[in-house]
This record gives sequence, C-alpha cells and structure tokens, in this order.
Amino acid sequence: MIVTTYSGIYEEIFAGPDHSVIGPVSPSNVPVLVVEGDLAQLYLIDYCLRAKIPGARSTFKCSLATALLYVNQCSSKPGEFPQFMFLGSDLILSGGGLVAALKKRYPNLLLIILCESQQADQAYQAGANCLLPRPATLPDWEELFEKIEGFWFGVARWPLPQ
Repeated sequence: MIVTTYSGIYEEIFAGPDHSVIGPVSPSNVPVLVVEGDLAQLYLIDYCLRAKIPGARSTFKCSLATALLYVNQCSSKPGEFPQFMFLGSDLILSGGGLVAALKKRYPNLLLIILCESQQADQAYQAGANCLLPRPATLPDWEELFEKIEGFWFGVARWPLPQ
C-alpha cells in the first residue's frame, strides 16, 4: 500500500490478494474492524471512531473466530478488506494463536491492540503493529483516537503489498 499526502488529502493505492490495483481510498472510506469482547468498550471505540475518524467504515465483532471469518470473506472483495483491526487485549489472552494465524495470512493488516503494559510481550508475539494503552475516561479515549488519526494518516507510511 502506498500513501500519498497532498495538503491533508490522503490517497492510497493498494493491491488486492492477486496484486491487482484496487484503487484510491481516502480516510472517508477506510474499512476498520473492531474486535472487542467487552460491550461497553466496544461502544466507546465506536463513538470515538465516529467522532475522530468520521469516514471510517467500522465493522464490529465480539470474538476472534467471527473476526477471522469476516476477514477471510473480505479478502476477495475490493475495498472491503479492513485496513485496521483494533483488538482488545482480553482476546489476545484467550486466542493469541488465531491472531498470529491472521497476521501470517494477511501481513499488511494493521493490527492495533488496546492493552495494559504487562501484556506487551504477548501482544507483539501475536503480531501487533502497535500497542495502545486502554484509556480510563472518555476524554482520554477521544484524545487517543485523535492521535491514531494523526499518526496513521499523517505520519505513518503503510506497507507495500506483499
């Protein structure tokens, strides 16, 4: 995936599973998968995605198994494959093997894990691209998602297709 930035306008060109060009995607059309077992946390993430990354097209799953099925289904659909996957750390503890298998099959999937610092080693072993502390208050959640948007769409360069 190649990201080109022009005065705050973002364009992505990325290749699908067959390395064909899928086409331009903007932050107003970024597929995001959120996998979180805690419903209250899921609602917080949903709110913050809508408020701070308003163009994200979010899909929510409550287990790794349903997330894996979803990602497999999306892998052959241009523009549907999630660019980001937010994963709650409780799911790493219960299913790190599934996460590692997912990252092995889809190495360009950006895996962001919300976790506690003592879970860092386990999260990185499972294939996390980055770890983020789980905020305690709503303003902290909002600030975190502002930073996510600023980093992933303003500073980071995304991996080239495999």
